[in-house]
Amino acid sequence: GLHNIHFPGYDTGLRRWYKDFNLFVLASRHETFGIVLLEAMEAGCPIVATRVPGALGVLGEDERIIWAEPDDVESLT
Repeated sequence: GLHNIHFPGYDTGLRRWYKDFNLFVLASRHETFGIVLLEAMEAGCPIVATRVPGALGVLGEDERIIWAEPDDVESLT
């Protein structure tokens, strides 16, 4: 349920959170460079990301990533 979701707000030290994540989702419509994706991948988090140029540029067509189409709620869920 929603009691398992935490919205910490702005935080410059997010890397310490990754170890506790069950899943990392980046649902961008536009992304210039998704460094958070690299951090999540480095921490071993499963990743769901939208298929936008910045995310694709960082992760490529990595088979470990679940890709969703931007603005497509069904593919994201």
